Amino acid sequence: MKNLILFLAFAVSVVNVTAQSMSHTIVVESKNGEPFILKVDGFARNRKPASKVAVDGVYASQVTISVVFADTMLAPLKNIPILVGRKASKKESNVLKSYTARYQVCAGKKKSKIKKISIVPKQSPAAPYTPDPPKKK
Repeated sequence: MKNLILFLAFAVSVVNVTAQSMSHTIVVESKNGEPFILKVDGFARNRKPASKVAVDGVYASQVTISVVFADTMLAPLKNIPILVGRKASKKESNVLKSYTARYQVCAGKKKSKIKKISIVPKQSPAAPYTPDPPKKK
């Protein structure tokens, strides 16, 4: 019984570390600087309208967003599915990666649009530089 409890505690900690390392970031900005409120999967991610909103800690590779502009004359975007991560290639199938997805919102009075700018792997902290040892002659 003791071994089972230890195994379960270890498994939960491994899953927790893996989930934390797979968190993605979404960055949404308006093309002409219009402030907006961004909702990700139904939850508002910024309290005050802003022209650029970054959301960290997204664990799904696809989410639904809504954009409501501060200027009520502009058409809102509602329940738009967007990609946050990518499918790994066969070479990368065992590699866990976190991504940063960038989107741009183009506001319009009748219809607003969202455009994907990029989805790139997050930059990991750089390893310290260690020079190669001198070659022997």
